[in-house]
Amino acid sequence: MPDRLRQVTQPPAVVLTSVNVGHRPLGGPADEVRRISLGFRDKVLGLEFAALDFAAPDRNRFAYKLEGFDPEWVPLSGRRSITYTNLNPGPYTFRLRGANSDGRWNEEGISVGVDVAAAPWATRWAFAGYSILLAGCVMGMVRVQQRKFDREVEYARVLEFRVQERTHELSERQQELERVNQELAQASITDSLTGLANRRFLTEYIEKEVALLHRRYNRLAEGSLTPEMLDLAFLMIDLDRFKTINDSAGHASGDAVLRQVRDLLKAVSRNSDIIVRWGGDEFLLVARDLSGDRLAELAERIRSHVAKHVFEIGEGRVVRTTCSVGFAGYPFFREQLDALSWEQVISVADRALYVAKASGRNAWVGFHPGITALPIQGLFSAISHGTQQLVRDGTLRVSSSIAGAQALVWEPPAVHDVVNG
Repeated sequence: MPDRLRQVTQPPAVVLTSVNVGHRPLGGPADEVRRISLGFRDKVLGLEFAALDFAAPDRNRFAYKLEGFDPEWVPLSGRRSITYTNLNPGPYTFRLRGANSDGRWNEEGISVGVDVAAAPWATRWAFAGYSILLAGCVMGMVRVQQRKFDREVEYARVLEFRVQERTHELSERQQELERVNQELAQASITDSLTGLANRRFLTEYIEKEVALLHRRYNRLAEGSLTPEMLDLAFLMIDLDRFKTINDSAGHASGDAVLRQVRDLLKAVSRNSDIIVRWGGDEFLLVARDLSGDRLAELAERIRSHVAKHVFEIGEGRVVRTTCSVGFAGYPFFREQLDALSWEQVISVADRALYVAKASGRNAWVGFHPGITALPIQGLFSAISHGTQQLVRDGTLRVSSSIAGAQALVWEPPAVHDVVNG
């Protein structure tokens, strides 16, 4: 009588019948388990369960869900066990519902907490340690980089200081080299005994002066200049019997006399004049813008100052001496500037000096162009070897501190007189 059969309306209770952790049964009654703890080494969780309805147990159905792992309820029939493996660390809740053979579901079911422990290196404390360690590493790296940066800054500062120091040293060396070069250059154009200019200086200096003189002569047509404002005068000065001083008092005494002659020449000349130690006891004075009577006056001042001066030669000793002077002007012929070069004019002044020497010393002689023209070709040779005849012919004019041209001795002094100055 099937119509008299009654359906069971009471939902069945569900219970756990077995709990296995890592294939090992959990101690105690399974139906009393409310929380399961898995260590970080426990990889397998097995659960068995049953619905307490025995009318047709094979037709009982189940649905389970591991909250935190299963997104939806998982239906299960014909089997009363499940297994979870390799659960991530964290808390879970296992929920189970069951239905009898008539399809009545126990909606409340059971719920069991599942805690999966994290490995010690994966715990919050471990991560906190990691964070601290990472922060320490970062700070350490920052400090290392800062120290590296500081070292680089210090190295750059030291390098810059060394570069500046080296640059300063090189600059000082450069300045020292320039100073030494200047001193060498100055020494090359300066007489070491008197500090006066030497022949090399004259060669470098006079070329510029002669070029300037030529340019200024070209402007004479403008009327702003006169020839007297342009000429260069060469005065050769030689001490008389200077060898006697060296032989009797010694070369140191002779050097002292030469230095005092230097001071006398500076005193009687102008600041614009150039004084050159020509060699031995011979000096050359180059005077700008000087000719005629003014040139004779300068020669006389030189002669008289030397003659009047008492030369101190040390140890309380004194000597006296005189000098002879010969001079000539450049250009020798104003109408033809290149008739005689400046070197030849110096030789003419030197020839006048020897005439003063031959005429008794302590005198000055100057040569000037005369009123009678002479062919330019061979003029210098004629002046050097036939001075007296040129004077007679009026080609040369002579001025002298010795009264009368007839008193002049035109031939060079004897050999022994030349040696004795």
